[in-house]
Amino acid sequence: MRGLIYTLIALGVFAAVVPGELQAQDCQNKRLKGTYMNFAVGAVDVPDPPYTGPFRRLFRVVFDGAGNSQVTAAYSTFNGSIFGPDTFTGTYTVHTDCTATLKFNLPVPLGFTGTFQGVLSADFKKLDFSLSVDPFSFGGNLVSHLTKQGIKKCTGPEDLSGPYAFQLQGTIVGPPAKATAGDFSRLGLLVADGAGGFTANTVANYNGTPSLENLKGTYKLDSDCLLTLQYTTPFGPITVWGGLTDGGNSADLLEIYSTPPAAPGMPVVTGAAVGGSLYRAGAN
Repeated sequence: MRGLIYTLIALGVFAAVVPGELQAQDCQNKRLKGTYMNFAVGAVDVPDPPYTGPFRRLFRVVFDGAGNSQVTAAYSTFNGSIFGPDTFTGTYTVHTDCTATLKFNLPVPLGFTGTFQGVLSADFKKLDFSLSVDPFSFGGNLVSHLTKQGIKKCTGPEDLSGPYAFQLQGTIVGPPAKATAGDFSRLGLLVADGAGGFTANTVANYNGTPSLENLKGTYKLDSDCLLTLQYTTPFGPITVWGGLTDGGNSADLLEIYSTPPAAPGMPVVTGAAVGGSLYRAGAN
């Protein structure tokens, strides 16, 4: 009987210890695999006009589970100058404590390899990271949030349908005389019809002045579940780009331009550093 008790105690200790050990051992490169959307928010702090100021970057990245990454599409705004679409590569290491080191070969106007340090969520579907300490870390301040797309392929606008909370926030960069310059936000209910059209009842706030804005526009989804929204505000046309996450229940967004660039690969000065999100509203 005493031997049985000792055996049960030993098994209990083993059961209590092993899950933690397995969890630690489970944090390795193969657990960061698949497609993610990354949304970065921050500022360029070095005196390097015209890019000094608020910064946003949104990209879709594929991790291969073996330490390599490929950014398949990216847009960035440096103080209102929009760059993209860009593609670039990177590498990563997931450490046993579920922290991660990421390196990205960043495109123009940066043009160097940036090193970032982050922490993975318990389900490996999210990763927050920021600039690491290296010679290229100075002059910038940002926090990035990776979210797994969780959807392998989109077939068309029907993959976005129904009510969604629609949120944008950031800075409209411009001379003080510009009516919309300053802090900006938009929040409201967007209803997608599943056929490429949407309406949105929103409250926009331009540097402390709220404005009711009921929007009507169009949207497209490509096979990678990358989303383009187009609509017109009282101040002109807007294009918002992003990608679905969480199996299509949400999306990350970035305002990229009011009119398309004059030539491919050329930055567009929109005067906006604005990003946000969609997430499914109401009961499923």
